[in-house]
Amino acid sequence: MSTPLFLSHILIKVDDLPTAVADYERLGFTVTWGSNPTKALNALIHFRAHAFLELFAPRAALGQAEARALAAADHLSLAWIQKFKNSSEGLLSYAVETRAGYRETLAAINRRGIEMTPPREYQRLRPDGIELRWMLSFPGDTKLPFVMSDYEPHLQPRPEETTHANGAVGIRTLRVDTSRFEASLQLHRNYYGLEPKIMDRAGIRMATFDLAPVTLELVEAEVEAIRSVTLEGEREVRAFDPHLTHGANFQFRQA
Repeated sequence: MSTPLFLSHILIKVDDLPTAVADYERLGFTVTWGSNPTKALNALIHFRAHAFLELFAPRAALGQAEARALAAADHLSLAWIQKFKNSSEGLLSYAVETRAGYRETLAAINRRGIEMTPPREYQRLRPDGIELRWMLSFPGDTKLPFVMSDYEPHLQPRPEETTHANGAVGIRTLRVDTSRFEASLQLHRNYYGLEPKIMDRAGIRMATFDLAPVTLELVEAEVEAIRSVTLEGEREVRAFDPHLTHGANFQFRQA
């Protein structure tokens, strides 16, 4: 069985965006500001394949969003705002996109028993003056990814934005740990409408979901956490300094 959903990007929460951009550049990544650097809430690390990393400093935008959610008694949105607000630096969440129609995909997820927020439109002005627009919808369970529409207009990153001094060419896997394997497995099955591959490695159960070009690994563990991101590289790379990654855990495999 296939799913129209594929991994769009992975959010890395940072407390200070200019510092994080400088640190990731020190690690050999090419980082593209999401908007004017004096006002930006995010910066992006693009790869040759679609999925990208987003350095996200949400603090400045959360106050108004929280007030709107409280006024509307929007408990689903409020749960996500609290997650963004209270989480420490590091791997925070991830987003999926769809190869099918956006609203049709949300309706299908709803039919499989997953409550979603109504889609909300967002926009930002890139440093080159192009305004991007997109929609987001969030599931009731904050351990699941949120669903993003494609950017309008759809623009491919320039080759220089996907070329990294450290040799990284793409995201291979995203590992998510869970202390409630059976319940989490069924939740992800319902969300993606997809039957994963399930395996047992030395007594530790793992399920893999094909979110091409990225594989999601759901791993039995003692905690609930987005554990790590495995990057593909043109060459072997030594482990990144976690101080420079702002708490994000990366593995590197040669492509």
